[in-house]
Amino acid sequence: MRIEDVLIDLSFHSGRNELVDDPRWENGFLGSLRPFKSIDAVEYNFHSIINCLKIIFPHIQRNNQLDKQLVSDISAIIHYGRTWGVNKDGMLRRNNLISLEEVHQLDQWLECISTVWCMILITEDESLAFEIYNLNYK
Repeated sequence: MRIEDVLIDLSFHSGRNELVDDPRWENGFLGSLRPFKSIDAVEYNFHSIINCLKIIFPHIQRNNQLDKQLVSDISAIIHYGRTWGVNKDGMLRRNNLISLEEVHQLDQWLECISTVWCMILITEDESLAFEIYNLNYK
């Protein structure tokens, strides 16, 4: 997969892509939370995001500057995922659309994405960057 394709996929996962009529927008990570479809859809998207980060890892390591869209997309996924689905006053919990077990699982996936993203930024060691994912989700 090309870097350009990965960036497009992440833009759909974050709901930041302007092509709102494209099914990828509704079926991306944040799209699967709003409206909440199922925890299975969210899990599928979690693995897809990690796969995108694995593909883009070498590109990030070769460049001294990060693409603002990439940073915005990952930040949106983590922030809105927590705000909508994990926070007590978030729309999914406030409206009783997600169980506490699903909240816990969503929080773990968001923590994994956050940790992987942080490790990508601070290490050149791919196995270390994806260690949390490989230990818990492979």
